[in-house]
Amino acid sequence: MTNTAKVAKRVHREPATRAVGLRLTGEEFAAVKRAADAEQRSMSSLARILVLQGLAQLQAQNHAS
Repeated sequence: MTNTAKVAKRVHREPATRAVGLRLTGEEFAAVKRAADAEQRSMSSLARILVLQGLAQLQAQNHAS
């Protein structure tokens, strides 16, 4: 497992990530990991991707209710 994959896995399990209701499916997690591996993103860039994805999910949930 690459360092980037380890970072993606660690960020996925962070309490703050779970606190905003971000639950990545296996497919979504794999997509984030592939993007991070392909671009060799730093942890801050990966965190930005996850935050933006979480915000998009929250917006979708708010519009659905």
